[in-house]
Amino acid sequence: MDKINQFLQSILTTNQVQPESLAWIEEKVEEIKRDFRPNNFFMTFSAASRFFGHQSIQLTQEQQAQMNTFDKQISIQRWKMSQVARIFLLLQIPQDDENTFVEVLRQLWDTADMEEAAALYTALPLLPFPEAFVQQTIEGLRTNIVPVFDAIALHNPYPAQYLPEAAWNQLYLKAAFMGRRIYHIVGIEKRANAQLASTISDFVHERWAAGRTVPPDMWMATPQYLNAPLLKDVKKLFKSNKAIERATAILICQESKLPAAKKILANFGNSTEIMESQETSWEIISNNWYAMYQTM
Repeated sequence: MDKINQFLQSILTTNQVQPESLAWIEEKVEEIKRDFRPNNFFMTFSAASRFFGHQSIQLTQEQQAQMNTFDKQISIQRWKMSQVARIFLLLQIPQDDENTFVEVLRQLWDTADMEEAAALYTALPLLPFPEAFVQQTIEGLRTNIVPVFDAIALHNPYPAQYLPEAAWNQLYLKAAFMGRRIYHIVGIEKRANAQLASTISDFVHERWAAGRTVPPDMWMATPQYLNAPLLKDVKKLFKSNKAIERATAILICQESKLPAAKKILANFGNSTEIMESQETSWEIISNNWYAMYQTM
């Protein structure tokens, strides 16, 4: 935790932050360490946005290299300055009593505005006592506020590590319904499951019946759980007149261990497209699709 603390502090001091802002947060950190009072902290947490703006952070080459050494799949480079400040403050709360720590954060969630809630959910992978926040995360998935949902679902390793299967599947499907980029969900391969794969097929059929397109990264959780309906879906993708859908079908079959998928690949896969797909990935296909259909 000390390593993360030092890293966040270095970001605060290398992003052209006003001297008075640095002085403010240094004073608040000393106050927390000297005599932590929850009510005072609530006001400090809220006030952080007055001293640190919403601009994106800029990592130095040294900081980028350091971030890559962390054992957590966190995307600090995507954070705003106000998020860095708030998460840094959260990590200063005394951690010797789990009940007190958890209660302070629950009260913060109860009164949080959109930006504060997003910061709290973004901080999940870094917080002590992570199992204590599973129910809060599940409740957070009910939101339709995009920045808050994204803070939970995208670029965040916490859900894949701690959510039960039903909640994880809900996250995946709600991301699709909200038009969020599935590829940015962390841990898809690890958390894919048969129930989710079957539900994806139902989702895809509803989209097709409505004449709507299906983002290719929606299929990422299916390769190891292809059932009869999904195998028919893969065949349909192969017959598509859109190259990106045929490339998606190839990726699904290449990643699947099912003989039936390999047979479909042999029967439908164009040899040229298969060769080209060796240089293709879910990231590339996802980026290409969103570049064509929407900006996110």
